[in-house]
Parts: sequence; structure tokens; C-alpha cells
Amino acid sequence: MKLNDLVSLVSLKVAPLSLAESWDKVGLQIGDLEHNVKKALVCLDITPNVLKEAVLKKVDVVFSHHPLFFHPLHNLNKNDPKYEVLKLALQKNISLVSLHTNLDKTFESLSDDIAKRIGLHNIKPLILEKDHYSKFVVFVPLSHVEKVRNALFSVGGGVIGNYENCSFNIEGTGTFKGGEESKPYIGHKRTLEKTQEVRIEVRIPCYLEKEVLSQVRKAHPYEEVAYDIYPLRKLSETTGIGRIGDLKKKVSFLDFAKDIKKLWRLKSLRVVKSKSSVERVALCPGSGGSLWKEALASQADVYITGDLKYHEALDGSLWGLNFIEIDHFTFEKEYVSYLAQKLKQISKIQVYEYNQAENPFQVIN
Repeated sequence: MKLNDLVSLVSLKVAPLSLAESWDKVGLQIGDLEHNVKKALVCLDITPNVLKEAVLKKVDVVFSHHPLFFHPLHNLNKNDPKYEVLKLALQKNISLVSLHTNLDKTFESLSDDIAKRIGLHNIKPLILEKDHYSKFVVFVPLSHVEKVRNALFSVGGGVIGNYENCSFNIEGTGTFKGGEESKPYIGHKRTLEKTQEVRIEVRIPCYLEKEVLSQVRKAHPYEEVAYDIYPLRKLSETTGIGRIGDLKKKVSFLDFAKDIKKLWRLKSLRVVKSKSSVERVALCPGSGGSLWKEALASQADVYITGDLKYHEALDGSLWGLNFIEIDHFTFEKEYVSYLAQKLKQISKIQVYEYNQAENPFQVIN
């Protein structure tokens, strides 16, 4: 399949690009969207060793969690590790695609899986995402209802949670009068016409608005298609950053921390103890220290995240919040197998996992 089709499928089925934070750089980093894809490699970070593995396995695209480009490049010389990455990617025609905060926020994300492994229930996003959706409404003559509706569904319209092909349809009477230059599909120009039409409504991701309209125009028989697009401004109940949930019963904080240490097979664990027991748990894989206030506002007793700063930990503890720090690499390396499995589920391409990456931080005992 073409890379453009694969990226669109990933955005529709796995991690909508529209969910990414405004500062994030997701989607195609480098490459050709018209390139045919048979093999993919999944990694956490794009490094020279990852590209060497990609060349060895003759893959067409590398999917990474962390983007290669967070900031604009002002210059690039051969001593920069990114130089070797780009050189190999361009020479071997390997595309690079990133799925970052959009992957973090999705329903049934890695955060959900982690929350379940910890033993949480009543799991919800720590910070609810605003729905980036529109309501697409189009008026269609009875003869073309199925064709137009299928066109809407074919490009991702009508998806609500675990349900597809969702629409609302109501029949009514449409009126129109064509001008001198018109070519009406029904009736005659300069004549007031009345015809039975169906109003079709579907929910669509905002970023698909142009594509949806293009497909509808191809399927619709009218010279001028009557349609409306309404923005939807509600909070999602299933998508967002981090997770919050409850343990089955109140437990000792130190016992809970030891369970976390054992679950992740850690030799050591940094914690901040403010209260002796915990029941409500918040978590955010990766660098989530800045979200401690949201964890506190959600009435969490403990917040599990990475890259904690001194003042975040100090201020949070003064407000009665416990912390458990799992370093960024350890917390997010599971994205490799998680994303690889998702790619296998939605496509027939061959998917490899890059699991040779090492934590840049070392602990000296």
C-alpha cells in the first residue's frame, strides 16, 4: 500500500493526527507519501542505529514515538547524528513517521494498559481532550442516498468510539430554481422544482473536512451540492493525556511503591512521600511532571510519571501528593510493541520492532 494510505489508516484507526498537541511534530517527518510500503520498523527514538537496522531489514518506513524534529534545523553538518539519519533515509528511500502525543491520548492507549496492570478501575483520562470533530450535513436525492452515504463512510466519516458507519437520516422536501447557466440534475432551469431528499448527518474528524467534501462531490449528482459543516465543542470521555483511577482498596504508599518497582523490574525507584496511604492513582508515561496540579485536582493520592523536577516534587508534596518516578525511557519503551501490534492489526505489511535501544541514563551503585 502507499505510505499516504497507511498514514491515513493509522490516523483513522490508531492515533488521529488531530489529537496531537499544538507544539508537537507528528506525522511524516521525511519521505514520499506516494512510496509503496511493504515493511515497517517501529522504534522509540530515531537514531543512526535504528536507520542501520532499517537498511538491514530493507524496510520502507520507520514509525517512531518521539519525533526526529522537535525544533527547526538551522544548520546540519556531518558530525551531527541527525546527518547520518537523514543521509541513510534519503539514500535508501526510507520514510520517517512520528506518532507522539496523538498516540498518548487515544482510547485504549498504552496509558490504559498500564493503569489496568497497576490494578486500577474507573479509569478516565487525567486531562480530557476536546473533541476535534465536526458534524457534516448533506442533502441528497433519494436515488443517490446509499452512494453518498458510503462515500462519507469510506473516508472516515461516521466513526463514534467502537462503532463505524454511524449516521442520522431524515427525509424531506427540497426546493431549488436553476439560473440560465445551470444544468440541473432534476427538472429544468428557471423552473421552481420540488423533490424528495434525505438529510444525512455524520460526525467527521476536522482534519478530514476537505477530503470528505471532495468524495461527497464525486458521489453526489447535483451540480451544486448543498452541505453544512458544524463545529462540535464537547469534551471527549475517552481520550486525553494521562489516566486517573482507583485501587480496589486503600493501601500503604510504600507497599504500593514496592509493587510498582517489582512490576517494572526496577533496581531502584525514586519516590516522594507526603501521605502514608493511597487509593486514587494518577499516571502519565514520559515527561509529565508539569501536570502534577491536574493530578492533585483529580484528588489523586499518588502521581506516577517521569522527568520530575525538584520544585514540582516539592510543591506537590506540600499539597499532600505522593510521587513515584519511572524514568522516561523505561515508561515509554513499551510503545514499540504497542504500536507494532496496532500496525499489524490494521494492515498487511510486515512489521519489525527495534528493541535494542538502551536507556541513556545509567545508575552507579
